[in-house]
Parts: sequence; C-alpha cells; structure tokens
Amino acid sequence: MDSRLGSQCHFRCVIRISLPDLVRTSASLMLILDRYLIAKYLKILGVATTALLSIYLTIDFVEQLRKYLKADTQLIDIMGYLGLKLPGILYQLTPLAILLATLITLGTLAYDNEITAMRASGINLGRITASFLVLSLAVSLLMLLADRSLIPTTNERAHSVRKAVLEQHTEQALFTQNRVWLRVSADTFLNVQLVDLSQSTLFGISVYRLSQDFVLQEMVDAQELRYADDQWALISGVKRRFLDDGRTQTVTFDQEPFDLNEEPRELRKRLTVKPENLTLPELANYIDRLEDSGYPTSKYAADYYGRYAFPFASLVMAILGISITLLELGTRQKHFARSIGFTLLIGFHYWVIHEFALGVGRGNVMPPALAGWTANILFLGIGVFLMSRVRQ
Repeated sequence: MDSRLGSQCHFRCVIRISLPDLVRTSASLMLILDRYLIAKYLKILGVATTALLSIYLTIDFVEQLRKYLKADTQLIDIMGYLGLKLPGILYQLTPLAILLATLITLGTLAYDNEITAMRASGINLGRITASFLVLSLAVSLLMLLADRSLIPTTNERAHSVRKAVLEQHTEQALFTQNRVWLRVSADTFLNVQLVDLSQSTLFGISVYRLSQDFVLQEMVDAQELRYADDQWALISGVKRRFLDDGRTQTVTFDQEPFDLNEEPRELRKRLTVKPENLTLPELANYIDRLEDSGYPTSKYAADYYGRYAFPFASLVMAILGISITLLELGTRQKHFARSIGFTLLIGFHYWVIHEFALGVGRGNVMPPALAGWTANILFLGIGVFLMSRVRQ
C-alpha cells in the first residue's frame, strides 16, 4: 500500500516538474520551426524578386535603347536613371514576388512531405502559414512607409533626369506648395491651383511679371485661364501694377487675352500633376486645398486611397498563394511552371481590376475610397473562400 502511494506521489511530482519544461520545449521548437520557415521563405523571395526585377529592367532597357542611342546618353547617366527608378520598380513588383515566393515555398514544403510531418506532429496549417502572413504584413507596412516619402522622391528625380538627359530639355513646370508653377516667358511666371485640360481650363490663376532686375512689376489674379477660339483668356480677375513711386494701380476685368503659345494638348504634358510623384502627405494636402476651394477632387482622391491600398496587396497575395497551394496538398509535383503561370495570371488580373476601379473612381462613378480598395477586397475574398475549402 505504501509502495503504491509512493509511486503515485512520485508520478505526480514528475508531472509537476516536467510540465513547465514541456511548455518551454514546445515553444522553443516552434521558434526553431518559425526561423526555418522564414529563412526558407526569404531565400525564395529574394530569388523571385531578383528574377522579376531582371526581367523588368531588361525589357525596359530594350524599349528605351533607341532613345538612349538617339540622345547619345552616357552609360553612367543610364545607370543613374535606372538607379532612381529602382525603388519604384521594386515597389510595383513586390506583391508579385510575394505571391510567387509563397507558391514555391509551400509547394516545396508539400513536395518534400514537410507539411505532412508538421501536421503529424500536431501543428495545424494555420500555425504553419502564420510566419508567411506575418512576414507579408511586415512587407506591406514597409511598402506603405516607403510610399510616404522615398518612392515619390525617386520617381520625381527619375522623371527630371529622363527629361534632361534622355529627352534633352529642361522642365519649365514645377509642382510645389500644392500648386503648379509654369514659366511662360523670360519675365512671366504662371501659378495654377488646378489643372483641368479636358475642359481646356486652368483654375486659380496668378500671373507674375518681373522686370529685368527680377522686381515684381505686375500681378494678375483670375478665377480661370480658358482656351477658346484658338486663344487663351483670363476670366474674372484683378490686375495690379506696381509703379516706381510705390503706388499700386488696380483694375478688375471679366475677360482679358493672355499670351500663351501652347494649345491645351501640348500644355497637358507639362502641367499635369502626377499623384505618383507626390508623397502621401503632399497629395492629402493638395486634395484638401482643392476641396476648400470648391474644385472636384475625385481624380486625386482615388489615387490617394489606391496608394494606401496597394502596399497591402502583398498580404492579399500571400493569403491567395497559401490558399491555392494548400488546396493541392495531395499532389506530388513541385509545379514551378504552374506557380509562375499563376503569378503572372493573378498579377495581370489584379492590375487590370485595380486600374479599372481607379479609373471609375477618378470619374466619380464610384466612391474614391472604394475604388482604391476594390482589387484588394475582391482578391482577399477569393483567398478567404479558397482557404475555407482547405482541410485543416
């Protein structure tokens, strides 16, 4: 009897002592597993990104080769231009790279029966794929952070280099302080608040005329600068002339001709505010300024929300890649070619839907916020639906 009681006491003591150790051991094993999965995923992600980037740069170089040769561009200038474009290209390719890396990584794990071994050890599919989801979320947040400053800055500099080096002409238009500046002539500068050349009209106009010593001689403020009957005209404005004796002459007008030797189609190339060249805070400030002035903002608001949504395409693509791969766990083939095919097919359809929704949002047919997030919502829904069909 005493012997049995002693054995039971010893067994209970062993259980009490071993349980914390068992928990620590289990946590340690899961940490090792996470490190292994993340290392494998990052390695394949690096290869996928490099491959996609190489393909993109090669195609872009071949397409631009004629321009390089025509402009007699030096190799160092070409490399500098491509270097400035590189952050923006990586930004665009990252969701595709995430999808391709997810498909190949999980496909390889399934082919080598590693997923089967993990499940046999009591680890469910959700825990196995959690590392990929966390990593893709981190990538999405990094993309969002880069798009707030780095990407627009390098895009704008690349645009300037392309104009100066490849097309060999200097920019005469500049976007700053949420307004567009245009040099009309040697002594005349035009400041524009809103460009709407689809209606051959510029809104929120200020004209500055300077002397040879760069002293302000005349300033004109007008509601519009409108093109009609092959001529530009300032509409509803005030003209102020600053005299040498310190006095100011002020004249109001309903309409006054303005000497601008460019048609709207030509002017569009110089004056269009490109949202991709603005940081997100700059774009938000520009939209607020337009709203305060009563101008339509849907064109820029759709791009604003779209730029917030696009970084999270990486997370959406990871979910989609996981669901597609786990549905095929019963196969015994690696399907690298199929993974590449899936990546290109899904990436193409995502891009088409995203751009279509943004176009609809810019036209104010759809709320800009919904337009920006449409592609993410649709593909996330597909991923969640496919995931629900996976046997845990």
